[in-house]
Amino acid sequence: FFRQAPFPRGRTRRWLTRFAVTAAVICAASIGTLGAMVTAHLSHPFFVLLRNLSLSSAFERFEALIAGLFHDGTKKWTEEQSYSLMKKCAPFALQRDPAVFHQYTGAYYLEHVLGYRDEDVLRAIRHHVDGDDPHDLSRIIYLADKLDPSRGYDSADMIEMAKKNLKKAVEAERKIQIEYLHAEGKEAV
Repeated sequence: FFRQAPFPRGRTRRWLTRFAVTAAVICAASIGTLGAMVTAHLSHPFFVLLRNLSLSSAFERFEALIAGLFHDGTKKWTEEQSYSLMKKCAPFALQRDPAVFHQYTGAYYLEHVLGYRDEDVLRAIRHHVDGDDPHDLSRIIYLADKLDPSRGYDSADMIEMAKKNLKKAVEAERKIQIEYLHAEGKEAV
């Protein structure tokens, strides 16, 4: 998603950043104004949760869209690239499984390279693998990421639970995630 070479400077950088922000604003406004009409055919958990949760203002929807767009931005980086940036942004987490690095590097890249400074969005990205942040935006991004249809399991029940009680759904999904990681012999969050 993000380029692995140094990000362009000057006019190109400003244009790309403005384009991404403008696209997110248009999407947020569409979801807020046209709501169910615009997103009725979008079945990805992110849009289902966004439609059904109490994000009352266009600004909250904008934040959710930015976090949704950028949460896996550095996921495809090589382990070496991620490790190199981790030394700067999250040295305390270097001993963790490299599969979780992108939550730290993605937030760092968005803030320090793209210049996006909204702490709620950065926090949601920084915690979207672990699901350990109590803020609603972080919970939405965590659940949308974990309930993604491409993961190959039916998440309909969990999505229904999230519509009713976001906190309870996160707790249940974290329990499932921890059990899965233990069964696979991997690090539990």
